[in-house]
Amino acid sequence: MSNEALRYEENLHIEASADSVWQAITSPAIVSQYFIVPLVQMDLTMGGDIIYGAREKPLISGTVLALESNTRMVHSFLFTAIHPGVQSEELSRVTYYLQEIDEGVALHFVHDHFGDDRPLMMPLLMASQPSYRA
Repeated sequence: MSNEALRYEENLHIEASADSVWQAITSPAIVSQYFIVPLVQMDLTMGGDIIYGAREKPLISGTVLALESNTRMVHSFLFTAIHPGVQSEELSRVTYYLQEIDEGVALHFVHDHFGDDRPLMMPLLMASQPSYRA
């Protein structure tokens, strides 16, 4: 069951091409330069695996749920190291929308669909990014 009250949303204007922003979101070499947890794998196919942390012991994992290259990606999100064996209905969802605008790209980022029984996740997310709200 999804808890709609828990949601993080961010809108960014980036002076770059849609392809450059897409690479910054999906390329392990680039993501690992700015994200606190290294991106190990990003399989950009429907149902493809996403792994952050280490391949042998992922910290965050997910599966690609929707994909439109350079435009939109939706994937599940699970703190694997914290919640081993969590069932799929407890996964949250991350969505990236890219829209080309005159001065570059508008990036709309949403992290939502948190399960009602995920009390450990929100304090962790809120500590790492103050704009997560409960």
